[in-house]
Amino acid sequence: MSSISWIINNPAYGTHTNGIKVICLNDLKVFDSARQASIYYGCDNSTISKVCKNINKSTQGLHFMYYDEYKYANTESLNI
Repeated sequence: MSSISWIINNPAYGTHTNGIKVICLNDLKVFDSARQASIYYGCDNSTISKVCKNINKSTQGLHFMYYDEYKYANTESLNI
């Protein structure tokens, strides 16, 4: 079983960390942590964190945000 399949089929994966949810803006997939996203996309989790912190613009052509910030930005734009 590939690591991606294992993550998808193992609901307990990632529950032992204090991960912050991230969203990939390219395809709107949400992950419980940058680590999970890094395994899914095959990139380094520290670069995903740097994109979320606006230190880097992207990693491997992928754009990320912290999910809570994404929700807040969308709520604000809708004036909810």
